[in-house]
Amino acid sequence: MSAGTVHASPDSEGRAETHFPDELRIGVLAGLEDQELRLEAHFLDCDHCREPEVALAEFAETPEGRCAPQHPVSCLEARNDLFHFFDQGRELSPEAVAHLNPCECCRDHFLAPARAVRAQEVDENSIYALD
Repeated sequence: MSAGTVHASPDSEGRAETHFPDELRIGVLAGLEDQELRLEAHFLDCDHCREPEVALAEFAETPEGRCAPQHPVSCLEARNDLFHFFDQGRELSPEAVAHLNPCECCRDHFLAPARAVRAQEVDENSIYALD
């Protein structure tokens, strides 16, 4: 299974395979820095994640995505919600996205790569201006 491919068929244990390897997903949910950095690199290089990243970056700039959530969520809840968005195409949770702007760690690992990808989508040369 490659990290760039979504597998919807169940594995031998009956679980649906996901886009992100378990080690990466669990590490990011646990806040392990090496896995968070691996996730950032994945987001910057994955064609499958490109469209959802652009949607995330755009939603994060809306008033709904920038305002404090009525029901604040933890990093774990926000990250889990975002994995479901990327893996299963679930709707973006306004609470999870609103968590990203004030949370420096989640912003760095989820929103910053999404913004970089969106900038590249808008203007391929603009990604080099971020260096």
